[in-house]
Amino acid sequence: MKKIILLSIGLFLGAATINAQAISSDCKQTCEITKIIEEGPFLGVQIINGPRNMNAQILRVIENTSAERNGFIVGDIITKVDATSILDNFHLVSVIGEYQPGDKVVINYIHEGIESSMKVKLGAKITRVVTEQICCDEVKSVNGSIDELLIYPNPATSNVTLKTKEVFSGNVNIMVYDLQGKEVFSSAVKSEGRFNQSIDVSSLLAGQYFVKLNNGTSNYTEKLFVTK
Repeated sequence: MKKIILLSIGLFLGAATINAQAISSDCKQTCEITKIIEEGPFLGVQIINGPRNMNAQILRVIENTSAERNGFIVGDIITKVDATSILDNFHLVSVIGEYQPGDKVVINYIHEGIESSMKVKLGAKITRVVTEQICCDEVKSVNGSIDELLIYPNPATSNVTLKTKEVFSGNVNIMVYDLQGKEVFSSAVKSEGRFNQSIDVSSLLAGQYFVKLNNGTSNYTEKLFVTK
């Protein structure tokens, strides 16, 4: 009997609230920011050994995963990940486990008898959402750099505020992209001083997006999670 295993069993979204820093008593405005912590590489397929107990054959493609977004289907046989030839299903699990969420790997596979290859961005087994309160008088991003983009609240359901410490003068382009790189929102606003702008994301489906700002000289990109 062929053994069936699940390569990355699922996506868990949890939330934990922490106070990472003390907020000074003279702070005029506080903001809640979110750190997105991703753990465990996640391809999103259930697999068995391939023909002659070699390679790894896809038995099931999990919805809303890297495997589904990249067009893998039941029956595809994964033969290689980057430069590593896949011996069997357990070997594929071991090889994928050496990577990190967000890594891009080249997967060689056999689709309906034809050998192909595809670059795939791995997801995460576990995504933890950790929120904290900061003083908005001095903008700090979720990555700890004052030069990056602050988005709050994040996750969001309707309106979100975009803020940077950099002083802008003139037009600023705001773009939101889904995981497939499709632009789902765009707007151009004028800014004089530190950038501080709210946008409405209530029309977006639940999921992960990328918010990009551009003022002609500076570019900012940050993740946005939308919940319903």
